[in-house]
Amino acid sequence: MKKFLLILLLLVLLLAGGLVFIVYRALDEDSYKQQILDSTQQLLGRQMQINGTMSITLFPSPVIKLSDVVILNPPGFEHKHVAVVESVEAHVELASLLSNPLVVQNIVLKKPQFFLEKNEKSVVNWNFNFLKTSAMLYSSSLSGMNAGGLPPQFQNTQIEDGSLIYTNKPLKTTLSIEKINGK
Repeated sequence: MKKFLLILLLLVLLLAGGLVFIVYRALDEDSYKQQILDSTQQLLGRQMQINGTMSITLFPSPVIKLSDVVILNPPGFEHKHVAVVESVEAHVELASLLSNPLVVQNIVLKKPQFFLEKNEKSVVNWNFNFLKTSAMLYSSSLSGMNAGGLPPQFQNTQIEDGSLIYTNKPLKTTLSIEKINGK
């Protein structure tokens, strides 16, 4: 009887291990990379590039890691980028992978550089789509309308060794902040 239980336990462990192996092999990181780019670009209304690597871990909890991430400025601004981030690590709520909205429990931005600008026409580069979308979703929820796909929810954001440069072209001023750390 003990031998039977031991063999049964071994089979269950092999089956579980095989399932984990199959899931990892089925992950097409290039496909997910494009989905992340498309979703983020829609959310921000800005072109985004992942120039480095991407990895996805499902166990014990879903984590997406990206390196060398760049968000481009629209035309008409001095800096080429709105943001350059050395690495991004997003911890996703498992249940939200199957529902809407996606819930990012924690996102860590390592060595982000932000370039915020007001150009000569007094247009700012931080008017992102999700700000408009959030206002529309809020107003449509008040009127009882169903807003369809919801933007992701971010519960915690952490910045490690960040910097920010703010340029105001009409006032000809620049402000620089270094060593930004916090949650």
